[in-house]
Amino acid sequence: EIVPALLARMDDDADGDAGGGKNNSLEGLKQVLRKQPKILASVLPKLASPPMTASALSTLSALSLVAGAALPPHLTIIFPPLLDAMASADEGLVLAATDAATSVLKAVPNDAHYLLIPEVIGGLRDDREQIRASACVLCGVFAAHAPSYVPTDDVPRLIEGLFGLFCDADTQVVSNAWQALCVVMGTVGKEDQGVYLRDVRAG
Repeated sequence: EIVPALLARMDDDADGDAGGGKNNSLEGLKQVLRKQPKILASVLPKLASPPMTASALSTLSALSLVAGAALPPHLTIIFPPLLDAMASADEGLVLAATDAATSVLKAVPNDAHYLLIPEVIGGLRDDREQIRASACVLCGVFAAHAPSYVPTDDVPRLIEGLFGLFCDADTQVVSNAWQALCVVMGTVGKEDQGVYLRDVRAG
């Protein structure tokens, strides 16, 4: 019962703006998660359920970095609400969501790459333009920060997904797609960039 109690304390501390108490509760959760990784399944419904809050995103960010192998099976639960929050009109929430997404991407081990890449590029095909826009940002964050990112495998898939948005009806989507492409191509040597682009166009 310690996990629900720690989560409840964090909610109370966040409402009361008691930073020290919240930090203590977060450290308690991290310690429990390190010893019992399976508790992540009981924590995520509280942290990754819309509407997301900056406090929940901050907690998700911190816990993901200590979750280890317990994290990948829950990526399908984590990323949809993260993309929603990254598409928010609230700039503070967007920053918190982007930070949380960065932490999750950094925490996913290399052997779980096959679970991660569908979540990274899946939002590019969403019916909602705001999700497509935030998915472009996620692609850039993935290329810039994910240890599991492998240019030879991932660059073609990212380029293909981003290219498909260059004619999007929403100007923000187009802008974000170009920015993400610049980040992706920045991970590739200049001598190889043309090869990747030609391969995508040929495909």
